[in-house]
Amino acid sequence: MLAALHISNFVLIERQEVYFGPGLNVLSGETGAGKSILLDALGLCLGDKSDPKSVRVGADEAIITAEFLLDDDLMEELAPLCSQSGIPLEDDVLILRRVVPREGRSRAFVQDAPVSQQLLHHLRERLVEIHGQGEVGRLARRSWQRQALDEFAGNNALLLDVSESHAAWAKEITHKEELEALIRQDLGQREELALALEEFDRMAPLPGEEEELAGKRQEMVKFSKLVQDLEHMRLSLSGDGGAEERIIDASRILGRINDQLPEQLASLEGLMDQALEYSREAAGQIEDALGGFGGDQAALEQIEERLFALRELARKHRMPASNLHHHHESLAKRMEHLSSMEEKLQAAETAIYQKRVLFDEVAARLTKVRQEAARRLADEIMNEFAGLKLERARFEVALEQLPQPASHGHDQVTFLAAMNKGQALAPFHEVASGGEQSRFLLALRVALGAKRNIPVQLFDEVDQGIGGQTAAAVGTRLEALGQHGQVILVTHSPQVAAKGARHFLVEKGDRDGVTFSQLRLLDDAERQEEIARMLAGDMVTDEARKAAMSLLS
Repeated sequence: MLAALHISNFVLIERQEVYFGPGLNVLSGETGAGKSILLDALGLCLGDKSDPKSVRVGADEAIITAEFLLDDDLMEELAPLCSQSGIPLEDDVLILRRVVPREGRSRAFVQDAPVSQQLLHHLRERLVEIHGQGEVGRLARRSWQRQALDEFAGNNALLLDVSESHAAWAKEITHKEELEALIRQDLGQREELALALEEFDRMAPLPGEEEELAGKRQEMVKFSKLVQDLEHMRLSLSGDGGAEERIIDASRILGRINDQLPEQLASLEGLMDQALEYSREAAGQIEDALGGFGGDQAALEQIEERLFALRELARKHRMPASNLHHHHESLAKRMEHLSSMEEKLQAAETAIYQKRVLFDEVAARLTKVRQEAARRLADEIMNEFAGLKLERARFEVALEQLPQPASHGHDQVTFLAAMNKGQALAPFHEVASGGEQSRFLLALRVALGAKRNIPVQLFDEVDQGIGGQTAAAVGTRLEALGQHGQVILVTHSPQVAAKGARHFLVEKGDRDGVTFSQLRLLDDAERQEEIARMLAGDMVTDEARKAAMSLLS
């Protein structure tokens, strides 16, 4: 249970220590006295968002500390959660503290160790359940009704399975839609892609081919110059007017004048014969070599044609020639992708069907559990109605199939009621008054509380709009609820307040020109006076005091 709440410099409270007890703890006071401030302070200790404006005027920071007494079962449940944050839970007291500075970020502590707000939220789920006036407004929401039924049924694990299977089904639908969009987009490009791929297939550019051919061409151009020089030498030796003809002419002349030559030219004829022989031999070697070089020229022409074609293809497609091979592969992959798209689309449709079947199976299990839980919840609510002066009312939980499956299953949940005999069932929020809705919420929380086993239940003016015997019946139910756990109630109803095991009064005053709120535990006489005030208003009469005594007896 919540054993104590220590508040320092929070809103209108300068310093306050409140010690709660088991059973029903009642907080009353005039409107605006600051009753809800206590619940807001506790909410901060449990992870609510902080506001620097909540720091009391003249103070630098607000500090709120909540002390909880834990039973053995709750200690065993919370110990692993605290241990994950490095916090040992060694005794039965759990201390939560929140510091809210006027400037800077708030700080949270558990057992004096700094913690994240996330841990506070986790602890809140097991320690305290707060019921406020806003819950009546949520009654009209079908989603809230469905969540309440699932909470009663304990459907968390099954809901997770349904949500995951729905997400898997939705993912396949999205995948199919993406494929269809790609098909529509690519169909317009298919003809252009086919023409480009055909062109690249004919060319079949190889990796680094253009660079390699350019290097070969450069070497072959150099060699071509050598061939030209050799051809010029061959012509100079054996061509028209070349060295061979000139040597032959010289030999003829030598033949005519040979017998006239002096002795020192006697070897000239032999030298001329040698010159002719060497000239013919040199020309022959050059000619033989040139004959073997003929293919190289043809190869050069082929290289130049290939280079031109590659560079023209690169220019046409606006890319470096070095990218041609990669682009060819890319075109082929895109065409393959287009060709296989229909197969992928068919596979996606099959996957959608399979995922939908799995979703329907787990959603059907959830529907069955909800149907069984709906009957049990209606029975428990009806049992509570008798003690809340709603004995003429009927209540049912209706399940209808949604037009489209949702992440929470196939079901739409509607709370139906007939508040008087002979009336037809209709949506609860449409036929129930505000007071009836408040009592229904109390009955619902009693039913849910039995499932959740939350040690502390906080009610903020949930008895609003009721009075007389109805308020007394609500008080009796809250008193009974307090016998199974701690209940803390903010109330304006004297009939409800009279059922409390402890009664705290919240008062507002002024000190040194500054407004403050304070809370004190009432003794029996003070309690009778406060309930008389709640009955009569500011002018408390003896009749009101007698009525208060009657309520307290």
